[in-house]
Amino acid sequence: MASSSGNRKYPPRLYEIGKTPIQNRNMNHSCFLSNIQTVEENVGADVWSELRESAVGVIIKLKELDYTWSAKCVHYFLVNQLAVASSYEIWSLLVDQPMRFSLYEFGDITGLNCDPFDTHEQWDVGHEDFWVEMKVPISKGPKLNELQALFPIIRNWPREKRLMVGLLCLLSIGIFGISSNSRIPLHCAKRVMDATAFQRYPWGRVGFTSLVDSIKVLTYVGKKSYTLRGCVHALAIWIYESVPGLGEIYGQQIDGAEVPLLSWHGSRQRINFLNFCAQEKQQHQKVLRIFIQFPKVLDFIKSDLEKDESGFADRSAEFYVKLIIPREAWPTKRYGWLHDSHMAAEMLMFHRRSMQSKSPYSSPRIAFLDRWFVQSWVNDYKKSDQTTYELADRYSMAFNGEYPEQFVTGKKWLADVDTLFLCHHVNGDHWVALRIDLVKEVIHVYDSIPSMVTDKKMHEECRPFTKMLPALLNKMVDGRTKRDKQFTNRRHKKIPKNEDPGDCGVYTLKYIECLALGYNFEGLSNQIMPALRLKMGVEIYEEVAMEDKEV
Repeated sequence: MASSSGNRKYPPRLYEIGKTPIQNRNMNHSCFLSNIQTVEENVGADVWSELRESAVGVIIKLKELDYTWSAKCVHYFLVNQLAVASSYEIWSLLVDQPMRFSLYEFGDITGLNCDPFDTHEQWDVGHEDFWVEMKVPISKGPKLNELQALFPIIRNWPREKRLMVGLLCLLSIGIFGISSNSRIPLHCAKRVMDATAFQRYPWGRVGFTSLVDSIKVLTYVGKKSYTLRGCVHALAIWIYESVPGLGEIYGQQIDGAEVPLLSWHGSRQRINFLNFCAQEKQQHQKVLRIFIQFPKVLDFIKSDLEKDESGFADRSAEFYVKLIIPREAWPTKRYGWLHDSHMAAEMLMFHRRSMQSKSPYSSPRIAFLDRWFVQSWVNDYKKSDQTTYELADRYSMAFNGEYPEQFVTGKKWLADVDTLFLCHHVNGDHWVALRIDLVKEVIHVYDSIPSMVTDKKMHEECRPFTKMLPALLNKMVDGRTKRDKQFTNRRHKKIPKNEDPGDCGVYTLKYIECLALGYNFEGLSNQIMPALRLKMGVEIYEEVAMEDKEV
């Protein structure tokens, strides 16, 4: 059961208060900025300036600040984690307010490239000769201590080779944040040999994964300490940025820095969190402020709004504004309701993720249906006599995974796909999620506001699928006994509800995402809607809009 404070509902704590296994353990990490000093002393001034402006140069700039790491801040955050199933974000509870640290916060803090990996990239480079020269096994990436052993001899090496050694050191220290005896993955290490390939690689995504994975897999049995990997400093700086007062008292903020990671000196002053939180709540009635800049999206909205001198925003900017504007700033009651275009964009994003070489979803036997195809399906049903159905060719193509163009999977329903996910617009003003089990011939309905539509009405709203799917299967499945029996529908009642109506579209999309990932809905609530909307806006912009623009 989720923990609560008043009407607020959150996932349960990962550890009971006072019983966390890390409570009395020391924290260690391997992102030692002091190790960068010896790199500077040995690669040469010409290479050092180039390293500083490289794709990972922000690590050098952080070292130059004489920044002080605060284990106390990070330790407190980890002690108060919430139990969330997501492997790519961490939630913590400060007093009664949830904080989320995800790839997007990490990217905004560090300024590192956190774009998705290019799954279509075909790249390789011959590394064997240089590896032999460095005395590193050619089938493995180098260790930091192997690189440091080269320092006495590389001063006479060509600039290109000194640069590659320097980049490898920065990867080990600041991106992977691993011990000096741990190896950089070979496929990442080889990129130092190709300047273009190195610069375009999403090192921020790599660093974030290293950090979060080390937190998610921590074990404490028989240990007096625990060790984090990755750029742990980003997590500490994010806490300064997110908690008003904390940064002002302990962070020693720097004005005018290019990214938040370079905006704080930190402090050795001990932090008493209980006293701090009590004082902040007494003075300001809250402890947290939301830190979400997402500069790419906000810059796009700003530039798009400025295009039209008449004062009317271009629709593309309005698309994101409707998603991310806070509820209290909606000019009308329905302003922030999600439209077909929002649902279509998110479903396209889910589909593209399912087609990645390493899909995040729990099964390869799922498919996401295009919102526009679903809409045409409903319209076709309404135009029919609702007893016999002339199925257009597009239905056969969809069955074979060949339609619509942007949703092609090459997978045939039943043979390769058991489950379909789709967004369904009902009652003229409400979104619900449908999970269609093709094998059991059941349509599962997930409705965040069940009082909006009666069970009888919902049954009618699902008829385009309960009645037309059997006809499609009769047509497409060889050897299937022709029958007119409808699919049954089951409406799930014990799911999180949209208690303050207006976010049914967001709930619908999160139901689908959680089901596809194999997660339950624990923690899904009105309280996290603002953060989820912002997250959706960024994900759509970076994984759908930007990719389409490049194409």
